[in-house]
Amino acid sequence: MTKFLKRLESHKNLRITLMCASFVVAAFSLFMGAAIYLFIQYGDNLLIACFLVLALFLDIGIGWMLHLHTRQSLRVTMLLSSTGIMMGAIVVSILVWRAHWVQLIKELFAVT
Repeated sequence: MTKFLKRLESHKNLRITLMCASFVVAAFSLFMGAAIYLFIQYGDNLLIACFLVLALFLDIGIGWMLHLHTRQSLRVTMLLSSTGIMMGAIVVSILVWRAHWVQLIKELFAVT
């Protein structure tokens, strides 16, 4: 494991690529877990848990890589990565639902 961490510290492009790929997968995984929970009645709880656990593990990994690179507090970097993944999940939902997104949000939250 230490060889992998040393390699990430010395290769900036590898670290950035890994963080970007992890961010995209975590945002999509969070979106899928939330979408299955909200839109499919009697959805498979194991599938929902798998998506959310994957998003959580990737969030921890991104936060740890940011912590090692920036030397900031682990809490701050975890908060930044979690916020980024939540915003990414919202962007994924907008891309998936496109024109119907505003109508869907109004129906979900009973806004008139």
